[in-house]
Amino acid sequence: LGLSLSLGAFIAGLAISESEYSYQTIAEVKPLKDLFMALFFITIGMLLAIPTLVENFWQSLFTLLFIFCIKTLVVFFVVYLLNKNLRTAFLSSFYLFQIGEFSFVLLLEGQKLNLLSPTVYQILLASSVLTLFLTPFVIEIADKLTDRFLRTFRGKHIGLVIKKHTKAHLRHTHRAIILGFGICGRNVAKALKLLDIPYVVIELNPKTVKSYRQKGEHIFFGDATNPEILLKHGIKSAELLIVTITDPIAVRKVVKLARDLNPNIFITARTKFVAEMDELFKLGANEVIPEEYEASIALFEKTLRYFKTPINVISELILDLKSERYEALRTEKVARFKEVSPEEVLKNLTFETYLVKKGHPLVGITLRALNLRAKSGATVIAIKRGNELTVNPQPDTPLKEGDILVLIGSEPQISHALYYLETPYEGMY
Repeated sequence: LGLSLSLGAFIAGLAISESEYSYQTIAEVKPLKDLFMALFFITIGMLLAIPTLVENFWQSLFTLLFIFCIKTLVVFFVVYLLNKNLRTAFLSSFYLFQIGEFSFVLLLEGQKLNLLSPTVYQILLASSVLTLFLTPFVIEIADKLTDRFLRTFRGKHIGLVIKKHTKAHLRHTHRAIILGFGICGRNVAKALKLLDIPYVVIELNPKTVKSYRQKGEHIFFGDATNPEILLKHGIKSAELLIVTITDPIAVRKVVKLARDLNPNIFITARTKFVAEMDELFKLGANEVIPEEYEASIALFEKTLRYFKTPINVISELILDLKSERYEALRTEKVARFKEVSPEEVLKNLTFETYLVKKGHPLVGITLRALNLRAKSGATVIAIKRGNELTVNPQPDTPLKEGDILVLIGSEPQISHALYYLETPYEGMY
């Protein structure tokens, strides 16, 4: 194709990123990432001529502002057209305002082909370097700038929205609000449906909203970090807020905002990271569910079940782990308990069967009247009648011809029970 090595590598990277080998390729290349990143910035620094930058300072500054404005506007409109969310569009435009690293390759090619003069090349190079330098500072204040703009913008236009929807705003009947409708949010919604508790879902993905709205779900599009969205969907009258979104910054904002708008609401928040727990509690969350701890508890329960630990002991241990905000999992203290093996218990017990023959005195007698456990210590744990097996039969179950009684007890108890079953009337009186 006659492409340069740089352009060829760029196209090859795009092709591999969309293939099934992308993750393995990333894993193989990752150890070299830091090395090449350092080499990249050193190379750019060596290309930059400081005297030329000083001589053309204002031109470089104007070029920087031009790049910033054009890039942010283009990214904003593209993201907004695809996502239909102002906050996401603003944040994306601030995060992606810098010139990409491939632009340096194009600048070098342009200079080699004499398309750019040395002065123009240096001005463009300096402006590009400055965008990289300013990126961490812009990202740091992007969230605050976005929130300030949205408050100002929505403050001027919210009056029209309130006038149009005043009646709908007053008719909130749901008791719970679910933020996010991924797997976690959908499972919470199923639980609320089973309990017949009215709820509303706020979701940022327009495709998800459209899909589940068609299925009859009470779901609305909106950014929950915007107070007007929460107010519109009845945050002040709701009893429960379930935050299932995964963005840690958004979760913190929503928790604080909901607590300020409704001091009495019960807030349950999901978080991926344990480090987020304490901050979310401080911001007003009543319950915080850390994903890694819940996964470890599930593995913990499966392990204990495998080793035949009594179910009541497992339940108590899980309650202890979850108490005091998972404090037991944050410390190195281990609560030990005596292992009880079912095999140890069962080896002291004996199973036996007994057939009720035709004309036997047991025919017609109920288990209550037989009172086998009181007379012998053994217990009838099942009755096989034909092809049907009745486990834990009722006391008023009458015995019939052909019944097979399944007995359990110690060897002396079983021996006593078999003797008693042969002459039941002697033992009953």
